[in-house]
Amino acid sequence: MLRRNIMRRDLLAMAALSFVGVRTAGAQVPGTPDQIVAELYRRCVVHGEWKSLLFDKAGRRSVLARELWQAMDKADGQTTPGDIGWLDFDPVSNSDDPGVNDPRFIVLAQGVNTAVVRASFRYAADPHSQKLEVRYELVREDGVWKIANIHGRSTAGDPEWS
Repeated sequence: MLRRNIMRRDLLAMAALSFVGVRTAGAQVPGTPDQIVAELYRRCVVHGEWKSLLFDKAGRRSVLARELWQAMDKADGQTTPGDIGWLDFDPVSNSDDPGVNDPRFIVLAQGVNTAVVRASFRYAADPHSQKLEVRYELVREDGVWKIANIHGRSTAGDPEWS
């Protein structure tokens, strides 16, 4: 009887550990392009405040394609300490006053190794503002979706940035 209880306890412990491992792995690497972009927005909110993941080297490496984060790291290295960097606005929130309200994510196109996702939202400071859109081009890198480029406009009449 004691031996059966120990075996059952060990099996339950192994099952629980394997479940935790699967859940952790799933939380770290979402599977679809829209989940990757949604995860970017989710991770930009730290303790209830907006903090763009793209301004953090380790954070950007977790979601951006290698070529893009390498270019951003290189540009950061050329900025004089204390100066405003080359990236003077937050592309994720498409603003100088970052924060988003009611984000929505739609896959516009998806192939085997590329995808385009549209994020639409309103500014957090003004929930009645015009809806903004940011488009994300994603590529598969080492079997995982990564953001390769970001496109948007400040307002309807402005040229697109990338």
